[in-house]
Amino acid sequence: MQSTWNWSGILGWLVLLIDLILLLIYFYHHKVWRKEYWIHPQNLHSKSLWFKIVTFVILLLGLGYVHLNHSIDQDSVMTTHQFKPLALEIDGKRSYYIHVRNQRLFKKYIFFINGAKNKSTSHRTLLLDRDNPLDSQYNQLKLNPVQLHQLDSKYQKAWVEITTIRYRNRLRNGLGLHAGRILSSQVAIRVPNQNYEKLED
Repeated sequence: MQSTWNWSGILGWLVLLIDLILLLIYFYHHKVWRKEYWIHPQNLHSKSLWFKIVTFVILLLGLGYVHLNHSIDQDSVMTTHQFKPLALEIDGKRSYYIHVRNQRLFKKYIFFINGAKNKSTSHRTLLLDRDNPLDSQYNQLKLNPVQLHQLDSKYQKAWVEITTIRYRNRLRNGLGLHAGRILSSQVAIRVPNQNYEKLED
């Protein structure tokens, strides 16, 4: 999802580039004139030149800071939560909600939502396959026991929570070319128990 606010950042970098080109042209021409007309270098250090240099440095530092600074606060991002039911899959032998593939450094999870295949990795996925809300599995889940019980009742303990943190459409994010972009996405997959997991090494 792109935002028109990012054009403010693009425009800022274009202005900075044009300013740099003009400064290089200025220095080049005055270097030629010094050789050709024996102009003393001190005569070139005008206030307007220093103003241009200072303006360029301020623009560079400002745009560089907002572009490279990824620290976030609640005013710069928005968080959305989506809850969707898992689809039960059958491979001829057994039924399962999630297909777990063990990789060398992580696990890959494959699951279906509304007939569509979805993939995620253990780096950004929390798998909930136990019934005890006080279990360590649930420490990272920002749901209280009442909400958890409501979801389990509604979706028969087979659901997915997709949490997305996205940069807001604001000028500051636009200057950093972040507006409307996804900062991070986390997935919580709930299954009744481990019997509904298809494991593959």
